[in-house]
Amino acid sequence: MGREEKLLELVERGINTVKDLSRELGVSVMTVYRTINRLEERGIVYKKQGKVFLKDEPKTCRVCGKTLDGRNDFIIRRGKRSITACCPHCGLILLMEEGEASLILAKDFITGKPVNGVSAFYVVGSKATPCCAPSAIVFENKEDAYRFYRGFGGRLCTFKEAMDCLKESLKVNKVVWTSLK
Repeated sequence: MGREEKLLELVERGINTVKDLSRELGVSVMTVYRTINRLEERGIVYKKQGKVFLKDEPKTCRVCGKTLDGRNDFIIRRGKRSITACCPHCGLILLMEEGEASLILAKDFITGKPVNGVSAFYVVGSKATPCCAPSAIVFENKEDAYRFYRGFGGRLCTFKEAMDCLKESLKVNKVVWTSLK
C-alpha cells in the first residue's frame, strides 16, 4: 500500500490533521503536504481549516437516504473506493449488496472510536434504535456489548452472525410488507 492509500485510509478513520498524519505515516509534515496537494489536484480530498477531508464522501446514506452525521457511520472500503452508510444496519445491507470489502470500519457505540467492523461485536434488534431499524449497534469489546444487550435486549452477535440475523430480519419484513399490500 502506497503513501497516498495509507493517508486516505487514515483520513477515513478520522485522523485528518497534517501533524497527526505525519506522525502516523512516519514522514515529515512537508511530505504530507505534498501528498495532500497531489490528492487535492486529482479531486480526491480537500483542505479546510487545517484538516483534510475526502471529497467524494456522500452526504446521505445510499440505503435509507438519511443525512450522514458522523456519529454512527459505517465505512466499507473496496480497493480505493469507499462507501459510507449512516449506521451499521445500513452498512450491513450495503455489504450484502456489494459483496467483499478490503476494510470495514464502524464506530463503537459507547466511545465513538473507529473499530474494525469484522472483529467488533453487534447487538441486533434491541429496544434502542439510534438510527435505522432493526437496530445494529457496534461495540469494540464483548463485555460492553453484553451489558448493552442485558439492558436493551436484542441479540448479541459476531459480525457474521449480525449479517445472518439482519438477512433473516429483512426476509421476514419483506414477507410482512408484501402481505400488507
